[in-house]
Amino acid sequence: MLMRPGETNAWPFGQGSSSNSGTKFQSFVGISKEGKDGLLWYRDIGRYGSGEFSMAVVQANQVLEDQSQIESGPFGTFVGVYDGHGGPEAARFVCDHLFRHFQAVHVCGYLCLVNFMDTVCSDIQSDFAFCKRIVPYVGNLRLCGYAPISAETQGVVTSETIQRAFCLTEEGFTNFVSELWSTRPQMATVGSCCLVGVICQQTLFVANLGDSRVVLGKKVGNTGGIAAIQLSTEHNANLEAIRQELEDLHPNDSQIAVLKRGVWRVKGIIQVSRSIGDVYMKHARFNREPIDAKFRLPEPMDMPILSANPTILSHPLHPNDSFLVFASDGLWEHLSNEKVVDIVHSNPRAVTNDHKMAIVDNKSRWRANSIFHKTCGLLGYGFVHGNGSAKRLVKAALQEAARKRETRYSDLQKIDKKVRRHFHDDITVIVLFLNHDLISKGAVQTPPVSIRSALEH
Repeated sequence: MLMRPGETNAWPFGQGSSSNSGTKFQSFVGISKEGKDGLLWYRDIGRYGSGEFSMAVVQANQVLEDQSQIESGPFGTFVGVYDGHGGPEAARFVCDHLFRHFQAVHVCGYLCLVNFMDTVCSDIQSDFAFCKRIVPYVGNLRLCGYAPISAETQGVVTSETIQRAFCLTEEGFTNFVSELWSTRPQMATVGSCCLVGVICQQTLFVANLGDSRVVLGKKVGNTGGIAAIQLSTEHNANLEAIRQELEDLHPNDSQIAVLKRGVWRVKGIIQVSRSIGDVYMKHARFNREPIDAKFRLPEPMDMPILSANPTILSHPLHPNDSFLVFASDGLWEHLSNEKVVDIVHSNPRAVTNDHKMAIVDNKSRWRANSIFHKTCGLLGYGFVHGNGSAKRLVKAALQEAARKRETRYSDLQKIDKKVRRHFHDDITVIVLFLNHDLISKGAVQTPPVSIRSALEH
């Protein structure tokens, strides 16, 4: 099976530019090495608006259930890690829609997904053709007055902006399940954890549903040391605080969290308490036949059990903030926060010139001959590359998974997908290195980067 990144045309973060002058060179911009090693896909090093990134994904399930993306433009960067369960559909839906909802809400302040496009776009601050262009959903849509954002916050990233994007994505997936109920009722039992990071105006926003995690590597003064700081809040019933939260929300349900075979699960079924999807645990109309009996509750559902309301944190970026590691729980199952940060800090990334950054005039410099080599020169890349940080983290987790099962790493590599799931989960890792010279400028002039890692099914 071929694993590849699916690259799309992203319009610059924060503005609805119709120009394609930057996106046509995405195959070159910010990329120095990508490859595939069995079930592992990686991109060792690349450039995004606020520095460099590294990305890796390894498959364990029969069908990859993880999805991830990086979207970066002149005014910000959006990172998403989506860890699906019960199937790949919810994670794919989130990857297809969440960023587009975020952009539409951020720019326009209005968004509503409907079945028909025969009603005009009203009360919108942009023309309808523009609206259709920036939200290229599959199917029919229209934009209308959906909870308009205040004038003070329009065009500015806030927790409210991110919250609404999550809400719209959840509504869209619920509608998707409704449409398929008669033919594919099992879609009601598919869900996805959802971890998002947004860098804008020297602030990092982190939003999370489920048990993926982002950890900050922060320099400790001038000591040369590095501290691991977890920025995301997890929603897993194995955490006492989450069980208490569930009990507070459902005081009359003594079985809201059940310990089964050493693992705490919500209603004895699912570990995470927040997700996109899993609508069988949110809407009574989906908790019935014909879904599998193991998902059906014995008592009527009078209120949602799971939530799609993310925990959102804002973190002002500090010059000592060195890098961020976003990863699905498959990584954290085998490596501690401190181990992950130490691996990234202790191993130099690909050779680049950290003090150079391309300031590109899309109408002149990009038309030169030998585009690839001139692009690499503009971006400050050398042609000698080290082992990518994300790939190194994935391999460290696989080595630990093999050790736990008393198996050699070389033997684990020979095990095919599906059987591999007995050793480890799908693992997605994105490492963002923070260049504070770029971050302090607020708006950078590099071409947009739009990357989505996925398997070709």
